[in-house]
Amino acid sequence: MRAGGFYLKYRLINARAEYWIRIGMLAEANPGMTFRQIVSEQLNHAGVDIRKIAGVCGEAANRG
Repeated sequence: MRAGGFYLKYRLINARAEYWIRIGMLAEANPGMTFRQIVSEQLNHAGVDIRKIAGVCGEAANRG
C-alpha cells in the first residue's frame, strides 16, 4: 500500500470515529430520541434537504 493510501485510510477511520462519538454524545444528551431522529435533526440543523438529495440520486439512477 502506498503512503497516500495509508493516509486516506487513516483519515477515514478518524472521520468514522468522530461521527460515532458525536452521535453517542447526542444520544446521551437526548435519551428519548432515536438514532433516526438524531440524524434527521442534525441534517436539518446543517440545512440539508434530504428530498433534494433523493431527487438528484433518483434522477441519476433513471439516466444510468
